[in-house]
Amino acid sequence: MASPNIKEVKDLLNNRLEEVCRHLLPGGTTKNGAYLIGDVHGAPGKSMSIKLNGSNRGVCNDFAEQGDGFDVIELWAKNRSIPIGGRNGDASVMSEACQFLGLTHESLSVKPKKIPQKGLGSLSGSEWHQKFKDRKISDDVLRKYGIRLFTDKDAINRSKNEHFVAFPFKTRDKELVRIKAEGLNLVDGKKEYNGSSTPYSTLFGWNIVTDTATSIIIVEGEKDMLTLAMFCESIPVLCMPNGVQDLKWITNDWDSLQCMLNIYILTDNDNAGDKCAESIAKRLGMDRCYRLLVDKKYNDINECHMKEGWSNEKTIELLNNKKDFRPKTIITFTDLREKIHEFNTSKDYQDRNDNFFLKNFRFSIKPGHLIIITGETHHGKTEMANQMLLSELISGKQCAMVSLDQPDFEMASYIYNQLLGHKPTNLDESIYCEKWLDDRIKFVGKDRSIKNINDMKNDLNYLIKRDNVKTILIDGLGWLAQKKDYERQEDITEELKIFAKETNASVMLIHHINPTAVNENGYRTMNDMMGGKRIPVIAYDVMIMNRNNVKEGQQPRGYINMDKQKHCNFGKPRLQVDFHQHARLFSNVGDTSLSKGIIEYEKTMKNTNDNEPF
Repeated sequence: MASPNIKEVKDLLNNRLEEVCRHLLPGGTTKNGAYLIGDVHGAPGKSMSIKLNGSNRGVCNDFAEQGDGFDVIELWAKNRSIPIGGRNGDASVMSEACQFLGLTHESLSVKPKKIPQKGLGSLSGSEWHQKFKDRKISDDVLRKYGIRLFTDKDAINRSKNEHFVAFPFKTRDKELVRIKAEGLNLVDGKKEYNGSSTPYSTLFGWNIVTDTATSIIIVEGEKDMLTLAMFCESIPVLCMPNGVQDLKWITNDWDSLQCMLNIYILTDNDNAGDKCAESIAKRLGMDRCYRLLVDKKYNDINECHMKEGWSNEKTIELLNNKKDFRPKTIITFTDLREKIHEFNTSKDYQDRNDNFFLKNFRFSIKPGHLIIITGETHHGKTEMANQMLLSELISGKQCAMVSLDQPDFEMASYIYNQLLGHKPTNLDESIYCEKWLDDRIKFVGKDRSIKNINDMKNDLNYLIKRDNVKTILIDGLGWLAQKKDYERQEDITEELKIFAKETNASVMLIHHINPTAVNENGYRTMNDMMGGKRIPVIAYDVMIMNRNNVKEGQQPRGYINMDKQKHCNFGKPRLQVDFHQHARLFSNVGDTSLSKGIIEYEKTMKNTNDNEPF
């Protein structure tokens, strides 16, 4: 990974959190899933706690100091007394953390030339000062951004305007690198600009951004910036240097932008604004960018302020209603509601009775591992994968599903079965499942729209970074390559293994057994999988589903066989499945009297110790 942004660095540090704590704070102790130390500088004691596990992993709380918790990036900055970002050679969290992680941290920014501060005068009492008052822009915010009057006589004499306002562009180090001057009146219906002879493209307002800031708002124009800044003290507001047409500032400001966890984009409500916002998000990372939108009856925020007034409350509402740049191929259970209900009431669904769940078992998959789940058709590959996925959900992990072998709504329906312990009998039960799952699982590949592995990895990367997804289920390998293209299947398996390792995600891949393969011992092995022989060799773990079609009362009904398990020193563990004791085979009458679903076991599962991960 070359030149990662701060969000990527934060995720990687959280994956090695205890190691980070011992690196920065070597005198601490570990207790009950937390690292305890006296303070951010490593003093003896236990008044500061750093969560090592769970949904609050990486949250630091110093109980001796008042204030909210902070993350591992701020911990590093406080411990070392350095800024989050800086140029090559400067001490910063980005440079030190990248060195700790073994990553490259290179500057892509073009260092600007410092220019002399001349041709600037007081704004007070000028016609421009009155214009800002007419725009309801306060003197305090004008002083904050250093807005001045442009007084360069030679430049003004060459212009058609007599009065210009100056926007002095400064770096985070407070160095002046550009002066942009705007004329008071339009010339031939257009604004007249003046200022630096060789304008440097950079966001206006970097000088107000502190060394510890990790969020910014980028707006399209100076007046919108000044308006919003009056009512937004918690997040610095910056503006583009030349509107939506010029994005050269992204390259010039790259180092500072890479230090931002959250980037909010507020462009005008028009096609140009929409395209610009999307272009910025694609360049800076769609997982950390959000779109802010004012009421559509106004073109921009200053117009809204002029007509009905802006306020702190409206700023909070603006931020709360932010829109993400989620790829359209990523959907939720709510998006599938109608299709799921239609399928649940279909004859094809009602006639199926091969879904099961193992109510007394909890599964945990090792991060960074690729596990293949295989078996013959209708032997329970997908149901087993769903069982494992639901165990991950109950432990608090965010998950993603890529349903290629069957429609997404069918796969969702089968998850509902295992969640309830029976087929949903009405729409209310389906909506109950939908709400429980909606914030926990995302579907990638709407209507099996994923055409290649790169598209799939892009969507999954987005979910890993934005939604903190930890576990991924892909069904199945045959759809990502031609079924008879064995070499390509091997290559894709290798790519998924590398993807799991690089993202530290747990990846489950469903693949088919060759139906023509014959085994003397009566059950399948990993060597019976379809495709190239390297596929089981590449995976860390291989699970085989073997279900016997035997008469009632005969044993065993089936095996779950771990045919390969990395770091396993006790052979190939095999779990014998007796459906009368361990599993529930659903009937088509919706009988709920014999067993309850996985949701009923959520509380007890959370209180049990994790099993050894595969």
